[in-house]
Amino acid sequence: MINVVNKRHFNGVGTYIGRGSALGNPYSSKPSSYNVIRTNSPEISVKLFEQYLLEELKGGNTLIRNALNDIWKQAKAGRTVNLVCFCKDKHGNGVCHGDVIKKIVESKL
Repeated sequence: MINVVNKRHFNGVGTYIGRGSALGNPYSSKPSSYNVIRTNSPEISVKLFEQYLLEELKGGNTLIRNALNDIWKQAKAGRTVNLVCFCKDKHGNGVCHGDVIKKIVESKL
């Protein structure tokens, strides 16, 4: 099982997927101290992230491929994988690039 959880409200063990990690979203609709590409909405940021991620995988980005493989191995072994990011609210709602990561990994299980 793969969950996408909010970093501020989650106290368990997880894989950080926010900015600064191999799976961080380079797009954002909010001001950020990171070097991000600004968009008009969270939905657009997530859509662009999906395109970016698929292109990076096609191009052989080993950092991203290894990070996704680590998540896949844990999930395939039957472990619960918590993808930790700031996008989800404390109830697990909200648009988050973690949902894209979850979808891609689960499609390979």
